[in-house]
Amino acid sequence: MSIQQKLFKIQKAIKAPKSQFNKFGHYYYRNCEDIFEATKPHLDDCTVTITDEIILIGNRFYVKATATISDNEGSISVSAYAREADVKKGMDESQITGASSSYARKYALNGLFLIDDTKDADSTNKHGSKEADTPQEKDVPDFEAPEVTPQRYDEPPKMNEDEVLVKIAKVESKKGETNGHEWTAYFIHTETGSSYGTFSHTIADMARSFKKEGKLIRLKWKPGKKEGSKEVVELSDDAA
Repeated sequence: MSIQQKLFKIQKAIKAPKSQFNKFGHYYYRNCEDIFEATKPHLDDCTVTITDEIILIGNRFYVKATATISDNEGSISVSAYAREADVKKGMDESQITGASSSYARKYALNGLFLIDDTKDADSTNKHGSKEADTPQEKDVPDFEAPEVTPQRYDEPPKMNEDEVLVKIAKVESKKGETNGHEWTAYFIHTETGSSYGTFSHTIADMARSFKKEGKLIRLKWKPGKKEGSKEVVELSDDAA
């Protein structure tokens, strides 16, 4: 069995309940330890490792966490980013970095094992509101992906995404509110006139940095929820 087939088997079997409770926001959530505990019984001869790297983008520091599953034949890795806050009340600098690391590690593991956190309070901040689980579609930017439980596949899924080489001309933002939940959407415009959307602060900051440097970059995208819209999946400067 290949490492890809082993990973698909684990993705189908894993169940990672939200066992942590935030008393201030009144919501349940999961952390890295919950994901590790849910994953261990299904690893068999596979090993999971996770590493951190500090990256400077523009004038801000990001923690890049990479989760890797491997066996004796191969490996698969997924990375996620979290930006260090300039100041966070009640935390010293080492704690700020540690909090960013924990956040990035969690989302790297989510990506590796297809765990959906779109309804977690750290991404939606709904504070337990049942009504907020069903946003009014007309109030949400048209690249919003539908909130659904990730599909599990017996065979590798065909990803509906594309990539292009572009230079960024402008990055705009738009703020809004849906059922009491505030959001910020970002729109990345290229020199060829195309536009791509994202809710990711990290991707928006990377786009601004690439624009300032005038680099030709690689932009991966997928179709948004609305017909004709495009959502950014990843930006990288390895176009050359």
